[in-house]
Amino acid sequence: MSKIDNPFGTALEAFGDYIGSAFRVCIPARITKYDKKNHTADVQPLIKDNSGDNPGIIQDVLVAKSVYMIDEIWEHMNDYISGAKITPPKKLIKVGTEVTVVFCDYSIDHYKPGDGKIVSRGSDDRQHNVNDGIIVALM
Repeated sequence: MSKIDNPFGTALEAFGDYIGSAFRVCIPARITKYDKKNHTADVQPLIKDNSGDNPGIIQDVLVAKSVYMIDEIWEHMNDYISGAKITPPKKLIKVGTEVTVVFCDYSIDHYKPGDGKIVSRGSDDRQHNVNDGIIVALM
């Protein structure tokens, strides 16, 4: 039996591959720079893209409070435990830490963490873009 070429199926498969490579959902990454004051980090994704190239640094990724608050709690506790036989753990959020970055469904350019306000999506139609990442966990 001979194989029949199906150009529609080939086009549909190519379109599916494009969609899959264009949308970002989640990726493991390493912190390359951390801004403690603004709770943002530059991260290096740890998985190569489809081209096989090393991925570029993603800048100014928000760090979720649930991730950075452990370090802040221990900093605060240092004032109370000096002299006690308790050794605080090493900082968790620092250059070299491996993290999980999720990419939001829409642009978060107008979102202010902790504000609680509903904001507009902005003038772009960005979806699942590397510019809209949030560090949600330590690896």
